[in-house]
Parts: sequence; structure tokens; C-alpha cells
Amino acid sequence: MPQDLRSFEETQKIIDEIEFPWRALKLINIDGHHGYLLQVYYYEPDINDPKGTPKLQKGRKFYVSPFMTESEVVETAFLAISRSMMHQTKEHFTYMRRRVRSPHFGIGAVIGLCDEDCFDSRMPLEAPAPIALPQEAKCYSESGECINSLICNMNDKCMSKPES
Repeated sequence: MPQDLRSFEETQKIIDEIEFPWRALKLINIDGHHGYLLQVYYYEPDINDPKGTPKLQKGRKFYVSPFMTESEVVETAFLAISRSMMHQTKEHFTYMRRRVRSPHFGIGAVIGLCDEDCFDSRMPLEAPAPIALPQEAKCYSESGECINSLICNMNDKCMSKPES
């Protein structure tokens, strides 16, 4: 059965029931298009003037389809708020007094880092020893289906199916 389109007003009622400290949500109607945009906003001093007067800050826009269920609309709002908080965290995170995780780095600069082959990684470790299972551990259900393939594959005592 086809789902009815959720109107802007119906979607706005869902958004109006969402609360989160330090953040507000705005649903934007895109005239002539199917769907809406959801944007997070809050007041905070500009990152380049942290002692300045708080200014309106706006997050990226998230598409909200008129076909979304109520749960999908709420989850999209949660994602928008989470992304906004991550953005703010990245702006304020510093190492050696530099914003090393800034969300404002251009994609060209990020690609340049990739091209420089400046990855920081550890030497690979030796493979871990197999996990020893207690004698009563089962890898197969009563019906003979494997219930934990990771452990089965790591412990040769557990590789065979039970006798029928």
C-alpha cells in the first residue's frame, strides 16, 4: 500500500517535539520540490574570535523526505544534532595549540595530505593465539547451526558439527 506524503506541517510537528540543550532545529520548505531540509542552529562566538559576541551558527542541511516515517524524521534530527556537535568538537580540539581536526579544511588540503604519504601507523603485531574455550562451550545450536563462527574458526576443538 503506498504511503501518503507527509506534509511540511506534519513533519514540523514531529520536529517541534524534539528537544536538545544548546541546539535548535529548523525545518525548511523547499518550494517546488518533494522534501524539506533540516538545519541545526545555535549561538556561539565565532571560532576565530572565541571571546567575541555569540553569533548565530548554522549546521549543514539534511534532507527530509516526505515519505519518511516518524522514526526516520527523528533519527535524521538526531543525526543532524550529532553532526553539529562533532563539528563543534572538531573546531575546538587542538593539539600543540593548533586546530588539527578542523571541519573547515578544504578537500584539496586533505587530498594533499594523502598525496604526501604522511600516514602515521604502528608496525603490525603478531597474530593473536587462538582463544581457549571452556570444555562446555558450544559453537553449534541444538539444530546444528553455527552460533559463533569467529570462535569456531579460532578453536579447532569446536570446528565439527555435533553428531546427529
